[in-house]
Amino acid sequence: MTTESYWQATATSLPPFPSLTQDLTVDVVIIGGGLTGITAAYYLKKEGVKVALLERNRFGCCDTGHTTAHLTYVTDERLHEVVQKFGKEAAQSFWEAGAAAIDMIYQNVRDLAMDCEFKWVPGFLHASLASDDKTARESLQKDLEAAVQMGFDATFVEEVPYAKQPGVRFAHQAKFHPLKYLAPLLERIAGGGSYVFENTEASEIEGNPLTVHAGQFKIRCDYLVIATHTPLTGKSSLASATLFQTTADVFLRTPELSDEIFGPTTLLVTSGTREQLIEIASSMEGQLTAAIFGTAVDLRDFADLVSILETKVGRLVFNAFPTGVEVGHAMVHGGMYPATSDSRSTSVGTRAIHRFSRLVCYQGFPQDSLPDELKDDNPKGIWRMVDGEFTKNTC
Repeated sequence: MTTESYWQATATSLPPFPSLTQDLTVDVVIIGGGLTGITAAYYLKKEGVKVALLERNRFGCCDTGHTTAHLTYVTDERLHEVVQKFGKEAAQSFWEAGAAAIDMIYQNVRDLAMDCEFKWVPGFLHASLASDDKTARESLQKDLEAAVQMGFDATFVEEVPYAKQPGVRFAHQAKFHPLKYLAPLLERIAGGGSYVFENTEASEIEGNPLTVHAGQFKIRCDYLVIATHTPLTGKSSLASATLFQTTADVFLRTPELSDEIFGPTTLLVTSGTREQLIEIASSMEGQLTAAIFGTAVDLRDFADLVSILETKVGRLVFNAFPTGVEVGHAMVHGGMYPATSDSRSTSVGTRAIHRFSRLVCYQGFPQDSLPDELKDDNPKGIWRMVDGEFTKNTC
């Protein structure tokens, strides 16, 4: 039994391309030779931008070469759930972007006279085979109502073909042969100061100046597009300047946004009211540190916020960013779960050792059977608490 991708087995027209063999300078480097990377390179080249497209294996060999090849604007996240999280306007823009992408692919097929088996077909969203019929219908009806209100061509069907389950039929979806579609795009990228390279792995990225290293060669560029399944970081870390922003309403509707992430990433939540600020702080789980920026007056006016943070974190910092921890007597670090397994202790500082201690009482034991630390003559000569006082003396 073969497990070879059908698309790869039948893509006889996908041309080979050379590997990088010299240092170059271009406007944009695109890493990743799938549908996203090739499309970006094609459109940039059409606009007169000098690009270098890099693929570590053969073009279309990974995700694009193993796709279902369905072109659909129906997202994995159910439409009515997207509306709940981000609002109707954002949800509609999300789906319209998918519909526009399908139209863009169709336009390329027509303009370049591609023989890539493109075909308009309907798409179906159906209930799970193991789902409760009533609950599934209600959920599908929510998606249908939202889609129709936004102007999408959607209808309810009692039985989706093959699945034999109730569902929603969406018109204006499509299917195609992805590699036969990409071949004509690839052929039009190289030349005029633009380049296409395969079997060329980007091994390192430097930020100043922006440079992509591939083996013993490098490419200088003004902009970089990462179009890979797994983002690259490189020497300077591409995530070093990552700042995300959202509103308090979206943050409170999306619990996943409150998950703590270790690394150079920041989420800025804009809050319009004091009540939202308090609600956000109350909704968060344990964190290691909280930094508060303001004035002494702000601290008094927002005393309730400080009180909430005291229950969430192990270290409060005022008008400063948390630095590295110090092994000192004053240092504690670790709030309520999941920041630490025991909020009564600390993960750093001199008191951290108590996380690993458990009190045990030895009553009535003969001296020879006691641990050395507990014997009356103190053979280890250590500090011990005897009758409420620290001493090295024998008992």
